[in-house]
Order: sequence, then C-alpha cells, then structure tokens
Amino acid sequence: MKPKLFFCHLPKTAGTSVRTALEEQFRPFEVVPDKWMKERSAGDYPHPAVVMTTLAHQNNFVKFLCGHYHLSMRNFLDGCLSILILREPVQRTISNLNDKIARGMNRDYVLQSLDSGILPMENNVMCRYLGADFDYASPDWESRPFLEMPIKDPQAMLERAISNMKTVEILCLTEDLQPLERRLSQYGYDISIGRHNENLGEKLALTERQMKTIQLYNELDSRLYQAARSILG
Repeated sequence: MKPKLFFCHLPKTAGTSVRTALEEQFRPFEVVPDKWMKERSAGDYPHPAVVMTTLAHQNNFVKFLCGHYHLSMRNFLDGCLSILILREPVQRTISNLNDKIARGMNRDYVLQSLDSGILPMENNVMCRYLGADFDYASPDWESRPFLEMPIKDPQAMLERAISNMKTVEILCLTEDLQPLERRLSQYGYDISIGRHNENLGEKLALTERQMKTIQLYNELDSRLYQAARSILG
C-alpha cells in the first residue's frame, strides 16, 4: 500500500509544480486541501484551522496533505511520509519578491527598501517553516505567527531546523528535482514534474547592494541550505 504524504510546501521552491504532479495520484476526496477549499480561500491554501478540522473528521480518507504550513502540520495526518524541497535562499527570496510585486506590492518600495538595507518581507523563511519554536498542537498557536515572530535565538532555531529536516523522509532541492521523482517511485508514486505558477511578469534587476541585503537577512537559510546539500551529497 502506498504511504500517505505530507508535502511541506515552502514558498517559491517549485512546490506548485510538485503539488500538481502529486495531486494527480489521488482521488479528490483524498487530498487536503481540495480544490473547493482553495477556491473558498481565493485560490490560496486555507487557514490552518480549517485544515486541522478537516483532518480531524476525515483522517481515514485523506492520503495527501499539502500547503504553506509549518512542518508540525505533519503530525495531524496519521502515518504520513514528509516531503520537503529547499531552494538557494537568495534566489528563493528574489522569486518571492517578484511574486509579491505581481500581487500588488510597489516595485519602487521594494528596491528602495533593499537599498536602505531592509528586506521588505519575512526573513529566513525556510528556517522558520522547519525550526520556529512553534507547534499547531499548542493551544496558543494562533497567537504565535511563526513567519513574523522575532527570532530570539537564531542558533537554536537553525539547529531545530536542521534536526527536523533530518527527520523528513524525502528531501530535495529545487535546482535538481529528478531525485524527487526517483524517491517517490520507490514508494509507488510515478510522477512527472512539469512547470506551474511561473511568474511571467518583469523580474527584478538587482544591484550588488540590494543582493547583499537579501543575503544578510537570510544567513540562517543559507546555512540550512548548505546542510541540506551536505545531507544529499
């Protein structure tokens, strides 16, 4: 029997392409969130509380869980394998900024912020998804937004992120997705990853100073990414 899957979809890591390929492996009622849940959320992933409520009532039927959710969401799908894709942090952040601009953020504001040494979005996003001191099982999780919370102990968060990453059964990098297809095939999932959700708008052309700002705000993610590369060999 094929195992259940949780795909911890980190933004701008080619995750939409992977999610689309995986969704084709399941019947609609086996997927959370399904297309109707996303439609009710204006095309985005639904609020975590909606997902957890759905899983509480339909856990026996759900076989694929996916979303921009902290890694602790995997604990709500019994017996699942976890999938994680990391991307080189500077390129991931640039892609994220391009997407924010396409959704309405002012381009000049982004460039001026970077010139001033300010990153106009969340920093160290990948580390936060894996290593933030956060758990959906905690009663106060809604009052602790893990993407916006100040990082009080950077080294501790990085260590948690690396430790948690090592527990993920299927780890891959955006820069080389072929191993993901091979690993999934070992579990009976024969997928072919296409290209989806590409930002076709004008891309940011950044100066060395602006790139340096992005690097400085994502030092933890850079160390996490290097740890992933070492694990994968």
